[in-house]
Amino acid sequence: MLGHDLRSPLQTIQIAASYQAALNAGAKISEAASRLMNSGARMNALLNDMLDFNRARLGLGIHIAPKDVDVGVLFAKELDQLRSVNHTHRLNLESPETSAPLGMARVFSNYSATWCGCN
Repeated sequence: MLGHDLRSPLQTIQIAASYQAALNAGAKISEAASRLMNSGARMNALLNDMLDFNRARLGLGIHIAPKDVDVGVLFAKELDQLRSVNHTHRLNLESPETSAPLGMARVFSNYSATWCGCN
């Protein structure tokens, strides 16, 4: 039930961000709207993970759909979110492929946030 309670306000945030992006009110507004949409998508994925965890604990199983992704693109999005909070640190990336993109994004985000003192 908590997942459903969180989805409604999250969807409102995502819709508002999409609306802001569509306004074409300048590069800074579009960039901020893009960050909001990306963060909203990540939060939605975390809610899905929470629901999967509960299903697994209940013995209902979870759906896994592995796919190849460009980890460099994935990590670049995470860095963009961190840069919006902390402009003093820089990282260069070289990336292999992975079949667990959301998990890798969380690991990278947590590591980077700890490294630059953003958390």
